[in-house]
Amino acid sequence: MNRDPGIWGVLLIALAMAGCQSEAESVGVDHQDDEQHDGDHHEDEHNEHFVPAHKPANLEGAVNELRRRIPEAAGGQDAVARQELFDVVLWIPELAADSDLRKKDWERAAEASRRLHEVCTKACSAEGSPEDRKQLVESTQPLINELAELLTRVELDLHRQPGDNPTRQPGDNPTRQPDEIN
Repeated sequence: MNRDPGIWGVLLIALAMAGCQSEAESVGVDHQDDEQHDGDHHEDEHNEHFVPAHKPANLEGAVNELRRRIPEAAGGQDAVARQELFDVVLWIPELAADSDLRKKDWERAAEASRRLHEVCTKACSAEGSPEDRKQLVESTQPLINELAELLTRVELDLHRQPGDNPTRQPGDNPTRQPDEIN
């Protein structure tokens, strides 16, 4: 077998260039109008960044969607609505990462998402009993409340003035250091 590095380099470049042609070119479509080709390219780009209509814009939207969708799931729903509920649950870590949550709060949101997924999977599966579906709202409510609490904490942090001490109680001496002895 010939081990000439020049041949391998040429083959590698040829393969790379073959992989760079568009899908239309690979099936023999001839683009006569460059503007049309550019339009197709932008449409392809747009399709690559498709965002489903049921994806909430942020974590607050996800909490609202869960509050709406979970009772529907408890009453029984079609496969599409069930999948959309699972999508919202699985988007929570991503939406939390896009928020102003601190790392430890993001970890709490991700854990809540994991637990929500477990509960919803059990209740919405074919093996899930009517009792499981009835308990779905009750068992997910604390997790949804936890997510809402994280959002409240972020809101408080955003509105806190520089120098505010969230742990200071009324009557505390702000100039006294905690480790000072009276």
